[in-house]
Amino acid sequence: MNDRPAASTPRPAAVLFILITVLLDMLSFGIIIPVLPKLVEEFLSGDTAKAAMIYGLMGTACIATGFLFFVEKRKRQHAKQGSQGARVVDALAVTTVTGMLIATLGILIANRLLPETLPAGMPGRGNLERYAFWFMWLLAMTHAFWRTAPVAHGGLSPAWREQCWAIAMMAVTAVLLNWITTGDHLLRTLRAAYWPVAGLDLAMLVTAAIALFSARTLKQRDSALARAAEVTREEIARA
Repeated sequence: MNDRPAASTPRPAAVLFILITVLLDMLSFGIIIPVLPKLVEEFLSGDTAKAAMIYGLMGTACIATGFLFFVEKRKRQHAKQGSQGARVVDALAVTTVTGMLIATLGILIANRLLPETLPAGMPGRGNLERYAFWFMWLLAMTHAFWRTAPVAHGGLSPAWREQCWAIAMMAVTAVLLNWITTGDHLLRTLRAAYWPVAGLDLAMLVTAAIALFSARTLKQRDSALARAAEVTREEIARA
């Protein structure tokens, strides 16, 4: 007599529900993706530059959310199985989220440090700024992959916290460099209602504050996870 349970077969109702859900998702994306850029632009009174920035941030947030949910849901399962998939996805998430911010700040810092006139034969300022962007992004990706070891054991990658610190320092550096190189500090631009520069400086300072808060929060969470792991090891040793 065979005591093994019979393999469960998917119920038709469940399969139909999944198919309908996927169809609705495809329809939703097919409708919103072409319409959303123009909709955002209309909300911003036709400002294409701001609309592109906001739409890009929304896309980045969408991708980052998927990465984070995948890692948090599966990293402990992958740790038990000895799989490295969670490490790769976590490193890509770091590269996509904090790495993108670091690369963008790299452009702003390069813009302030590069001289107005460059020696003959050198690439133009625009090209050098693009090189700075790609260099900083590749540097952030290398750092993200290098620091993923704790993820293999179900822990939190230190790259998140460390890159948040880097973002905070680079954002403040960008504001200070703008003041040093142009004389347009935040108080002056606010008094003169010079909003393009004042708005960017304020955005940099807010970014730095959020990054500092995130770094502190991640450090506290990492410490809590370390204490929980230590308690678990002690209980196993006593048993």
